[in-house]
Amino acid sequence: MLLDFTKLPRLFETCYKVQARFRPDTFVPFVVNSAQLEFLDICRQIQEQRQLLRIVAIKPRRVGLSRVVSGVGVSMMYCYPSMVGRIMAHLGDTLEAVFKSVALMTQGLGQPWHYDVAANWITLGFGKDASVMNGSKALASGEGRGDAALFMQLTEAAYYPIKSPFTAMLPLVPKSRESFIAIESTPTPEQSGVAFREMWENARWVHEHRRDAEFVRYFCSWMQDPYAVADKETTTLVKKDAPIDEDERILLRANVDIRRIAWRRREIRSNYRGRKELFEMENPTDPSS
Repeated sequence: MLLDFTKLPRLFETCYKVQARFRPDTFVPFVVNSAQLEFLDICRQIQEQRQLLRIVAIKPRRVGLSRVVSGVGVSMMYCYPSMVGRIMAHLGDTLEAVFKSVALMTQGLGQPWHYDVAANWITLGFGKDASVMNGSKALASGEGRGDAALFMQLTEAAYYPIKSPFTAMLPLVPKSRESFIAIESTPTPEQSGVAFREMWENARWVHEHRRDAEFVRYFCSWMQDPYAVADKETTTLVKKDAPIDEDERILLRANVDIRRIAWRRREIRSNYRGRKELFEMENPTDPSS
């Protein structure tokens, strides 16, 4: 049985809870945003092509791509008895945050669940049919190796240490259409990002007809962040002198909302010390940038 990705948004909203963005002590229904919906639709298209679900994704901060991938993993735990899944992160804090999100989602499925923080695993289901999600940190060579996994999420993979190549984990996932791999990350110019970049360069776009690459690319720009808009006062001031450079000129020609251009200018001048390259690391505009 394959997951029906057209039904997952409804399942997420009905059964899964997530932390509210600006109120971490408040839990709200998991309503997918446009970027998350686009990701799920790419999964649907891959299924229709009768290909393996293998995705490598470049993302900005805040759009919730890690969360929607984790939501797919929780859905697989529910649909496939005795399933084993794996999540790897570059930092312990990141792994803990992802696992807390997974644990919160599992609570809405009406089955027994258990979360062991120290051991980095979560179970869902009854007895021998219970599914398990394991977690590991990308600290050293061999980390994360183990038994086969039907689901694998490698988050912030561009930041893994060079001595801990994530490609060593990929053979753990069987060549089955029920299986799922997502390798996702914000960009980095550091040497640690070489393996991730090579995975991206050798993948294909979902609309390409060639089938000589298992992995499909997904790119999400900062402009898909629903919160990347400036307030009315800032927008009014920016509107008076935009464009001030070639970047803003290109964005305007592409019909990018002036509120987003104002947000970008303010972010670069404040949080990124005026350095556009630092902004692009956390908020990529296009894959090449």
